[in-house]
Amino acid sequence: MLVVALLVVLLDRRGVRFNRAGAFFVAMTFPGTLILDEPFQSLLNWTGWVLIFLVLGPGIKSVCAQEIRLAAWTTFKYAFIAIAILSSIWFATKMPSLGRGVFTGVMIHSMLVGPIAAMAVVFCVHMAIAKRSLVYCFATFLSLIPCILSGSRSAVTAMTAVVLVLLLKTINSIGMKKSLPMVAIALLLGGGGVYIYTAVEFETSYRILSNLEAKGLQNTREDLWAARLNEFQEYPLTGVGMGVGILQSQGMVVHTGVVQTESNEINIEPGSSWLALLSMTGLSGTMGFVILLIGLFRDLNFKALLKSTNSHIVEIFATVVFLTLHMVAEGYIFASGNAFCLLFWLTLGRMQDLASVRSDKCCRYYLAER
Repeated sequence: MLVVALLVVLLDRRGVRFNRAGAFFVAMTFPGTLILDEPFQSLLNWTGWVLIFLVLGPGIKSVCAQEIRLAAWTTFKYAFIAIAILSSIWFATKMPSLGRGVFTGVMIHSMLVGPIAAMAVVFCVHMAIAKRSLVYCFATFLSLIPCILSGSRSAVTAMTAVVLVLLLKTINSIGMKKSLPMVAIALLLGGGGVYIYTAVEFETSYRILSNLEAKGLQNTREDLWAARLNEFQEYPLTGVGMGVGILQSQGMVVHTGVVQTESNEINIEPGSSWLALLSMTGLSGTMGFVILLIGLFRDLNFKALLKSTNSHIVEIFATVVFLTLHMVAEGYIFASGNAFCLLFWLTLGRMQDLASVRSDKCCRYYLAER
């Protein structure tokens, strides 16, 4: 599908331009794919990521690319909300968890349904404020349930921070008096969240805490972060390649995911997207990424955008804040099969769509759902 979308973009007669900073970033990530003894899988991961970067990310500037990114953004938003609400209904009807983790809802892993539900809360809070909609307030409450039950601390932390930012921005924009209904709704949702958490059966709560405490060394963030730093120290310039890690205890070159060794099954995770950027692409790739971000923010009228009340602009920057925080503890930045990898690069692509405009009127043309 990504290949077809890329061909559609490249063959569009309305003109295609490549982001030079994006092209430089892609080039700087390539050398790491050739470093270790088994480059094929790393090269395959790199190719998949490049397709995402070109189609959804900020790799290409064209009207067709903007239309594809807009359609993808809308699809992600409502798909996340639907998954969160269905997972809430799944819990309310006491359906069994079929995946891995204490509560998985309609997904296969609790650490997947948690971030999706957290992102759904962000979307719903934003739309409840923007549209003054009680329907989205109720959707926020439903989305909060699987977010809390999943036990994903990073998702809950990022979600809480973004919701507070959205509420403070609303108060600053329209004043305290007009914001009181929204503040009341926020308190209601917060109280509802506490009630949900305490109302869960003791056995389930105990299993959530036990699950978090019983994670082995390969799952603790501290050891994962240390492993990424060790990889960076071994290959500081190029990194070890995308989707690749070094199992320090056994000296094995492995690919991220579940690895079956002679003794047992070990879950290899990057542990942090920002450290994965450093360990998988080295200083060259990290420098390319920083240059890409500088280019995006340089072209944006950043102060004007922060003050903007345009619904889509606020939504994009709320997503940026959420992902920036969430990626500290989750390593999906180059995981091309992960929904949040797609969302991250799509968000940067949507930021690029803002880069050539200087007013809300223009932003509506590029960003508004049509």
